[in-house]
Amino acid sequence: MPRVVPPVADERTALTAYLAHQRRALRATAYGLTDEQARMAASAGQLSIGGLIKHAARCEGFWTDLILRQQREPKADGSDGSHGSDSSDGSHGSHGSDSSDGSHGSDGSGSHGSHRSGSDGSDGSGGSDGSEFRLAPDETLADVLTAYAEASERTDAVITGVPDLGQAVPVPPGAPWVPAEVEEWSVRWVLLHLIEETARHGGHADIIRESIDGATFDPLLAAAEAWPDPWVRPWEPASPGGG
Repeated sequence: MPRVVPPVADERTALTAYLAHQRRALRATAYGLTDEQARMAASAGQLSIGGLIKHAARCEGFWTDLILRQQREPKADGSDGSHGSDSSDGSHGSHGSDSSDGSHGSDGSGSHGSHRSGSDGSDGSGGSDGSEFRLAPDETLADVLTAYAEASERTDAVITGVPDLGQAVPVPPGAPWVPAEVEEWSVRWVLLHLIEETARHGGHADIIRESIDGATFDPLLAAAEAWPDPWVRPWEPASPGGG
């Protein structure tokens, strides 16, 4: 597969292609790791590659649920929550500027501990103990990679079924990371936010992986995807003797 996103012909294709590419990059950081390595943190913080992938899966699930909830619950005026053509951002009045960055916990404040659980109106992040960003003792890297693949497939299927990227997506009630005047986003905004979220955590994962065994992105991706004619040497595990 190509190292960069192929040319795109329209907005929807661009958004979904860039989200898919950032997912590839995040998954590549886990290639060849053991469960023990996937739990390793590179700093005084708690971020680990396994935890970041776990968080990314839950984050996609949270936003997909919001889109589906809006589709299931027509507005009081009988509309379906859409606002016309794809040229709309699905916002109203003061919401049109998307002045909120939709940040939550680590994404806005830099503090992973400030995340709230998905059940009380957050982005699906873990509680104040930071559990969203680490593998539990009964979780494996294979578990979270499978969950991420399933969440990604679900997101893609839901987006395919949305005719208008301007369709409204409601703000979770009581979400502390959203200005009070913002009542809704659009599906377009959600896709942009997922790209932002995945790219940010992919960068975190890059640094963690390099601290574990020195592996970097291009060699990992070439190895993970078995590029037929790689222009970089694909990553290989170190020999048992460390040579």
